[in-house]
Amino acid sequence: MTLEGRIAVVTGVTSDIGRAIALRLAAEGAAVAVTGNTPAKVERVAKDLKSAGARFFAEALDLTASETVEQFFARVAEGFGPTDILVNGAAWRVRSSFLETTYADWRKTFAGCVESYFYCSLAAARQMVPRKWGRIIHIGSIASAVLMAPFAAYTAAKGAVHALAKAMAGDGM
Repeated sequence: MTLEGRIAVVTGVTSDIGRAIALRLAAEGAAVAVTGNTPAKVERVAKDLKSAGARFFAEALDLTASETVEQFFARVAEGFGPTDILVNGAAWRVRSSFLETTYADWRKTFAGCVESYFYCSLAAARQMVPRKWGRIIHIGSIASAVLMAPFAAYTAAKGAVHALAKAMAGDGM
């Protein structure tokens, strides 16, 4: 597989999964824009990409604000070109049962797992649709199908990510 000339955005690179995906896309020739919410971990991935000789852009961001996401995708397009591939890997997980889950933890989990995927997918799709080419990949979890106690909010949010993917596919995305 070669991704030479393709532009990939990977969110959630502060996890081992996101980091590995970003490095693999770069190894296949894609220019890679990476983001996560922990500056030190994003910087570590940037160093790995630099060592690999990759073309990359790295920035720590809060992906739960639509304006921030739109500005990030605009910067990526300015520096590399429009997004061809989006890998949504950002997530937020709080260890708590349903009865222990606070309203704040519920909102933070859904913002980190569902809203960020929606905002990034929308920003990427707006660049992909006019060119009639693009790939959007959501990193889900077995938690959307199998109980993962005590992660009530995370389980529900990953179920919503699965439903978002189905809704997008139904719209021809």
